[in-house]
Amino acid sequence: MKLQELLSHVIVQKILGAKDVDISHISQDSRDIKENTLFVATVGTQVDGHLYISEAIEKGAIAIVCETLPKMVDSSISYILVEDSNFALANIASNFYGNPSADLKIIAITGTNGKTSIAHLLYQSLLFLGKKVAIFSTAGDFVNGEKIFLERKAPTSLELIELQKNLRMVKDDYQCEFVCLEATSHALDQNRLGSTNVSAAVFTNLSQDHLNYHKTIENYAKAKKKLFDLLPESSFALINIDDPWGTFMFQDTQARIFTYSSKNKNEVDYFYSVQKMGLRGSRFLLKDILFTSQLLGFFNTTNLVAVIGVLEQLGFSLESLIPVISDLKGAEGRMEIVSSQRQDFIAVVDYAHSPDSLSQVLDILQEISHNKIITVVGVGGGEDREKRPIMGDIAILKSDYTFFTNDNPRFDDPGEIFSDLTQNTQELNSWKVIPDRETAIREAIRMLTPGDILLVAGKGHEEYQEINGIKYPFKDKSIIEKYLTKEI
Repeated sequence: MKLQELLSHVIVQKILGAKDVDISHISQDSRDIKENTLFVATVGTQVDGHLYISEAIEKGAIAIVCETLPKMVDSSISYILVEDSNFALANIASNFYGNPSADLKIIAITGTNGKTSIAHLLYQSLLFLGKKVAIFSTAGDFVNGEKIFLERKAPTSLELIELQKNLRMVKDDYQCEFVCLEATSHALDQNRLGSTNVSAAVFTNLSQDHLNYHKTIENYAKAKKKLFDLLPESSFALINIDDPWGTFMFQDTQARIFTYSSKNKNEVDYFYSVQKMGLRGSRFLLKDILFTSQLLGFFNTTNLVAVIGVLEQLGFSLESLIPVISDLKGAEGRMEIVSSQRQDFIAVVDYAHSPDSLSQVLDILQEISHNKIITVVGVGGGEDREKRPIMGDIAILKSDYTFFTNDNPRFDDPGEIFSDLTQNTQELNSWKVIPDRETAIREAIRMLTPGDILLVAGKGHEEYQEINGIKYPFKDKSIIEKYLTKEI
């Protein structure tokens, strides 16, 4: 593709060198340079790509997009000066892969909790309805019922070039019509959805999380809001107005706005009421139609209402969704009950890693008839430190006994994490710190008596534990199953 074609819709301040050179590869990573590469020097939170322009040229880059020209300009290289290289890359990546989002219906979900669950429930629903659909999510990438393995530089969301490349792939190789994806606050803040035509967007909720990155809850909310700000008039937004940040999200959107609520019956598009809630699922009423679900808890009912709202606005009748909703399974690691030959207690794995999500999960378990709730939980390193004592308080307040253990400490001192978790609970004797996560799970299982509930929270579907930059194989569900089948 010619360089000039790649620069379509890019706001260019200056071009030095030829505009008609052939580009066969684009990259924002100097380690990923091939012959005839266009290298985009993006400014990230940790790395400034401008420092690697010379290295990229040495490896074969023939064109450079940058915000500041290097001191030494190579006359054989084309330089494109832009105000914001991240925004420029959005258009360049879309142009390079033929603007794939124009040929797809992309459904993006954002919020602190519920993103993964809603994305997977929508994916399942569209499969049941006979559609070809892909999902890109933290709990796995799937297309048309099959798991696919994508190369990802970041674990939570695809980077900009990766996203456009894979959108083209699922369209061309799998003939997908729909794509469900999670829109994280990091991805939105870094413009990873720039130049992507989103057909539908969902806001679930907003509570304290990722403040190590965003610094304030207001910045965090503004990052989420970017999803709705970029929506075209042809799209629609579905907003949970029970959340205090709900109306803020759609203030400046051009999209059609729809709302859902369990509290405000007036002037809401999707008002729902729970008819029955239990260990075997729930029944809820929406627009005078009774839906049944296998999923546990009120927050899963809320997730299902969002799914139904999106599907109706996509053109499916509510009546046609009744059997679909009743068949849906939860995403892996989200309120997942671990099966066991022992029937005298319940073991649950959940991804809850924020104060709000941990509180909601424990509230659900408290509604189930039980003897004791025993919780195993930790907090990831490199994350918002302020949430640690809040999560520690919630775990102890809403559990009968708590084991604090390592989550993904990353490069943080585990002792410091445990000190933060337990700073308000020193006088209580209903908790214990066991740093090794497998040992903590084993000891929790040893404590179980008939009628108890075990919750292992924080990692959910993850298949690794990250310690000092190394990812060790580890899966909560597998560890629970291991000790439920042996004498301990």
